[in-house]
Amino acid sequence: MTKTQQARLARRPSGLPDADTWSVATEELRALSADEFLAKVDLVSIDPAMRGWLDDVRSYLPPVGYR
Repeated sequence: MTKTQQARLARRPSGLPDADTWSVATEELRALSADEFLAKVDLVSIDPAMRGWLDDVRSYLPPVGYR
């Protein structure tokens, strides 16, 4: 099986996000069906506007959920 790493929101930040804002989880991927494919992500872009999505307030997009 293939493993994946996921960066997850661990807590909503107050001010600038720091290392405690995030948790990293490793999970096994389930088998893909015939109409699915696996893509490797090499780069991720972070936009300053995304900071607002971490707050639990109304906006043009719903806030990011966390576990």
